[in-house]
Amino acid sequence: MNKKLLLLCAIVICLGLICIIPQPSPSKADNYHQSKQFYTLTINNNQLDLSNKNLTAFDLEKIIIDTSIVNFSTNTLWPTKMPIGFDPKALLSSGMNPGLNIRNLHDLGIKGGGVGIGIIDQALLLTHNEFSDQIKYYETTNSRYSDSEADYHGTVVASIAVGNNDGVAPEANLYYINDALFNHGYTYDEIACSLSNDISKLIEINKDLSDSEKIRVISISLSLRTVKENCLDKQNLELLDAAITKAEAADIVVLTTDIFDEYGDFGTPIKKLPYTDADDYQNYFPSRTFYNRSIVEKISVPIEGKTVAYYQGDNEYQYVNNGGLSWAVPYIAGLYVLCCEVDPFMNYEKFIDVIEMTSLSLSSSYDNQLFRLDKIIQPEQVILYLLSH
Repeated sequence: MNKKLLLLCAIVICLGLICIIPQPSPSKADNYHQSKQFYTLTINNNQLDLSNKNLTAFDLEKIIIDTSIVNFSTNTLWPTKMPIGFDPKALLSSGMNPGLNIRNLHDLGIKGGGVGIGIIDQALLLTHNEFSDQIKYYETTNSRYSDSEADYHGTVVASIAVGNNDGVAPEANLYYINDALFNHGYTYDEIACSLSNDISKLIEINKDLSDSEKIRVISISLSLRTVKENCLDKQNLELLDAAITKAEAADIVVLTTDIFDEYGDFGTPIKKLPYTDADDYQNYFPSRTFYNRSIVEKISVPIEGKTVAYYQGDNEYQYVNNGGLSWAVPYIAGLYVLCCEVDPFMNYEKFIDVIEMTSLSLSSSYDNQLFRLDKIIQPEQVILYLLSH
């Protein structure tokens, strides 16, 4: 009898304890579900893409946003309650600066001054306020493909090269070829043939330009070495090589991502710490995307943590953490244009020599990892050197 009584008492006590255990409040549960829904916006490559999203239904006050992976745009709609310490406006403003004192050159009136730059890439948003006035020529090749809408990538590379606010050479003249093959599956034979035609077209345009407005550089954000290695048609290879040779003879430098491979002059791209001064080289660290292929003794250029023109509207911008070598090419092309503005006899060999001569080294740490960068590019010093020699 006593055993039954004790068992009954134990059951009653347990039930009582269960009743007084605090249960999750509806607000906490809602917050959990909102967090779960919020982070379903994460896309590939560990990037949280909030660009062009309506987030007004979210309460983000208790959500931590990792500024090293977040992307967003000026048309992102934010909620009233925001994460503590997260400031989209500050990131947009800081990222808009092309960095490493390029704006000091702009203040001196060195902005590209009508020098021509050619870009071969994807469809461009022609009406974007960042570069619409700089466009002097635009053509779409391989028009058998439907290619009427502006593309993300083309808008970005034009913005980095000649953008009014975020560009390196905002007063350069832009000669742009939208090669529709870039938007579709293509063979290496097709792209070799197409690029040879594109380059040849820019050379022909260049013949009618005045000496001060000549196209001095062509920016192509892909690897021609890869194209050549995989091209099966010998004739297409010969056409591409011939076009590049003709460009060089016309004093036009053709820049591709090959300048970052083992044979090139540039090494690990660098990224700016969020919310820091884009002009201070000590605020940069090696891009994680390329850290494993770090070439510390070669020239480093900034490509990530930038605000760039966004193809969703004429005055829309996007803050992007992750970048690629294809973004480095228009940056270097823009700087080459500035050099040509102050030194009409500029050539690629002299360009590299002066960059290496004026670059700065940095040894520091990031995310508990030591790093060393031997040659961080210093655009202001490059131009000042040219002006004084």
